[in-house]
Amino acid sequence: MEHNFRSLEDIFNKDEDFNKLRNLVKSFDVAADFYTIFPELQSFVSAATVNNKMLLIRVENSVMRHELFLKNEMMIKKINDYYNEPRIKAIRFSG
Repeated sequence: MEHNFRSLEDIFNKDEDFNKLRNLVKSFDVAADFYTIFPELQSFVSAATVNNKMLLIRVENSVMRHELFLKNEMMIKKINDYYNEPRIKAIRFSG
C-alpha cells in the first residue's frame, strides 16, 4: 500500500485550489505588518487594508497624505521587498 501523505503546509502552499485563499492571507499579512514595515507612520495612519493588491491607507492629515502620496513608489517597493514578492501594485490614500 502506497502512502501519499502531504502536509497541510505543502497542500496550502502548492495546490492550485488554494490560490484565492493564499492571496487573501497574503493581503491580510500586508495590513497586519504595515506598522512593522513603517513604524514611523503609526501616529499618522489610522487604517491599512488591502484589496486586489491595492493598499488602502487612511490618513486624516492632508499634508501627510500628500507627502505619502509623493513617496508612493518607494512604499510599494519597501513592502514588496519585505515579502520578497510583489504583494502590492498600488496605494490609495484617503482622509
